[in-house]
Amino acid sequence: MGIAFTIYTGAFMAYWIVTMGVLTVGPLLGGSQRFLEFMRNWIKPLFWMNFAYFIVLEILFSLVYWIALKLMVFVGFMSPVNSLFRFVRTAAGPDPDVLTWLAMSALLFLIIMFPYILVHIRLTKFFKRVVLIILSPEFGVEKAKLVGQAPGKLLPKEFVIAIIGPQEKPREWMKMCREDGSKKKFEISARNSDHMRWKVAGQLVDFWETQLTFNAKRPKKHSDGKITYKDSVTTYFDGLIIRIKDVMPSEWDTELIQVSGARAKKRFHRYKHKQGFFISLIEDIINRGHAVHGNQRKPAFKDYPDAFTQIELPGDHNITYLGARGTDLYLFVTTKLAGTMFDFNMNLPTQESLDLFREDLSLVKAHIDVSSAAVTAMESLLAETYQKSA
Repeated sequence: MGIAFTIYTGAFMAYWIVTMGVLTVGPLLGGSQRFLEFMRNWIKPLFWMNFAYFIVLEILFSLVYWIALKLMVFVGFMSPVNSLFRFVRTAAGPDPDVLTWLAMSALLFLIIMFPYILVHIRLTKFFKRVVLIILSPEFGVEKAKLVGQAPGKLLPKEFVIAIIGPQEKPREWMKMCREDGSKKKFEISARNSDHMRWKVAGQLVDFWETQLTFNAKRPKKHSDGKITYKDSVTTYFDGLIIRIKDVMPSEWDTELIQVSGARAKKRFHRYKHKQGFFISLIEDIINRGHAVHGNQRKPAFKDYPDAFTQIELPGDHNITYLGARGTDLYLFVTTKLAGTMFDFNMNLPTQESLDLFREDLSLVKAHIDVSSAAVTAMESLLAETYQKSA
């Protein structure tokens, strides 16, 4: 068994080193669609070789975990292990449970799968960068670029709380958080992925995917006096955000407006494609930046508007909100694709991933074309507001 394990480990390391070498040299030689398709198939064995390590260690970990659980329940010792279980914020009490096992198994998966994850990151980033540059001329744009993640800077906090504030359930929960003696908490988050940039008609345009969520954190007090929290997460915006620089004629404070009325008479976008469960877990970890825009027990309601300003926007589009900050315009385009735009799907031929990428960019360009109408509508609203206040 030891000899077999040594040979297997040697083969895995050799395969991984060769893969990293090909990924380094291939782009320098002008990596093409053919290269991407070759690498997509090449790294599949690497995934399963790496996954085999996880299966073996997961079996060993599970045996130790459940034996330790039974010992703690029936014998009542091993408190250091119990403290370890608490470290992953188990929601079921002082004794470990299935939720804790799942959380620790997911952590083990990410650690053991790190060699494959490193390859996956390099290949998907290369795909997105190359395909963005290849396809952008079809849309008449310049200076296409895949931008590094800066999750805390992509979306102003004011927009996030302006979307969450008027929602009935979050507002009710925040009211309960303010009650005397309440231990309830909440967290408002923006998860961002695939920040890209175009130059369209001389104007810089940034776009990325975002999911805005409200997490109602329900407290549970245990017999030892400690409190743990059970998460209840609801998504209130899932889509594409387009930021157009210096397009507003007037200087705006940071303001969000809800688009009302009928829209999207045609189907603008594709359906969500499927990834394997474990690949989805990897994608979720590596391709999103997480920015927390509210994490409180007693919120100041003056920061959370209780209603949306409404605006009508003609034309076919999926725009749910319009935002303005300074002279920048923000378009909030609902897609409900849960962060799966601009993907390199390992289960699809490269050409199909490329075609989906083209469709994603088409959505971006179609809504950039609506921006002039958005500017006109917002400036009219601003002028009307000034007239009423005069």
